[in-house]
Amino acid sequence: MRSFFQHSFSRLQSTPYLIALMLLCTSATAKEVTTEPAGPQSDWQILCEAVTETAGNGQNCRMSQTLMDGEQKRSLLVARVFAGKQPSLLVQAPLQVFLKAGVVVQVDKGKSYAFAYEFCNLDGCYAGIPLPKSLLNSFKRGKTAIFSIRDIQGNQASFDISLKGFTKTFKELRSKN
Repeated sequence: MRSFFQHSFSRLQSTPYLIALMLLCTSATAKEVTTEPAGPQSDWQILCEAVTETAGNGQNCRMSQTLMDGEQKRSLLVARVFAGKQPSLLVQAPLQVFLKAGVVVQVDKGKSYAFAYEFCNLDGCYAGIPLPKSLLNSFKRGKTAIFSIRDIQGNQASFDISLKGFTKTFKELRSKN
């Protein structure tokens, strides 16, 4: 009989964005990280890592937006979008979140999408999903994506991520991958 950890890990291995999560959370395969602002018309930036021969030659790029706490200079929420055959969304929330509640994202006043946390490390807790076409289209047309999380006391916190320049930046990201 497999333990809970073995079962959870084997399920995580089958997710399409495990490789992206591993590349994000380890720097062993990265030679250098370059940041490219998408321009003054975008609130998103593109981050690229040159990867070594062991991970395959080339670069791994993603677009991201980080909300910072002005007083403590720490990230409150990081939204990352990966392009590829199946675009995906990875959210990094702070520690001390209520894991069972997961993350809920809603664009403007549209449909809500809920997804579960996959793991936590010293940098925060991570939740990711393959981007459904409907949510990707909402990101392209919308003004604001509202990410809602709950802390361990059950209090809800909502973070607004600007979608200004999302479409242009996503198109540029696709051309890099």
